[in-house]
Amino acid sequence: MQRWNDVKIEVSDVNRTDLVASTVSVVIPARNAASSIKATLGSLSNDRNLLYEILVVDDGSTDRTGAVARETGLKLCLPVTVIPVTVNDAGAARNVGIRLAGGELLFLMDADDTLLDGGLRRLTNRLGADPKIDVAVGGYVRRLAGVVDKVRLPRPYLDDPNRNAHDYLTNRLRSIAMGSALIRRHAVGDSIFPEAVSFDEDTIFWASILSRSNVATVSYPTMIYNVDATRMESRFTTAPFEGFAQISKALDKLARFGIGAETLRWRKGWLARRIARALIRREEFGQASEFLRLAAAQHPRIKFGRSTLWYWAKVHAGSILQRLR
Repeated sequence: MQRWNDVKIEVSDVNRTDLVASTVSVVIPARNAASSIKATLGSLSNDRNLLYEILVVDDGSTDRTGAVARETGLKLCLPVTVIPVTVNDAGAARNVGIRLAGGELLFLMDADDTLLDGGLRRLTNRLGADPKIDVAVGGYVRRLAGVVDKVRLPRPYLDDPNRNAHDYLTNRLRSIAMGSALIRRHAVGDSIFPEAVSFDEDTIFWASILSRSNVATVSYPTMIYNVDATRMESRFTTAPFEGFAQISKALDKLARFGIGAETLRWRKGWLARRIARALIRREEFGQASEFLRLAAAQHPRIKFGRSTLWYWAKVHAGSILQRLR
């Protein structure tokens, strides 16, 4: 039994079966992550026999990220390779790592998250149990401001890849956190992370993977996902119109994977409403109203949804209060 604050989850039976050792390529984009990369790499040490390589893509760091990664790899006998790049984008850095990865299995992590004991082994065991499975998806422990606030386990996937992609984009399936899924290298194909996109780039990548993959789940958390709520919110409110245009173009490209236009319009509408929510919190009611109109124009389910109506009420009330100040 492992405990995260007041959260208890059973983690027995981890070592039941193993895929061939040394098959996993781990890709970690990192930018000024010297304070966290040691813990991230350290969390992989118990599964070192599964690792073919750990590619730390150091994206123009101005601290000691690369040096700390190398030192940690040597100290823990981990196969760490630091790849220096200057792309100024986490998605682009991940794409570099994916292109260079040589293992049979691909595992994507962020430089501020940590693997739970047995997490990677559970995922490799799931793939090893069935060669027809392309992706194994586990759960994650979400930690906000250093405190565990949620444990998210995956919902069941269907045998229809296109339906899975639809359900993922329309939030019927839970988000896949980096570090909670393992992919067979051949299943990645030409899927990439959209570059120079402010938000939701992970969703684009996973939707393209799900649209043509057989997926199995592991009903245990595999990693701790550290959430920086302020940084996450700022991604939606920094140049929101430019960001929405970028993600809309990236979503349109998913059509080549057989994902329908209505599904893509729903996602655009949901994202526009998500931006509106962030703007309302910043009391930027004029821009929020513009994004609520954008959301309504995308899909009728978004236009008449309860959340949309509630946000409109907040915009109107907030605007009146601003004028009275």
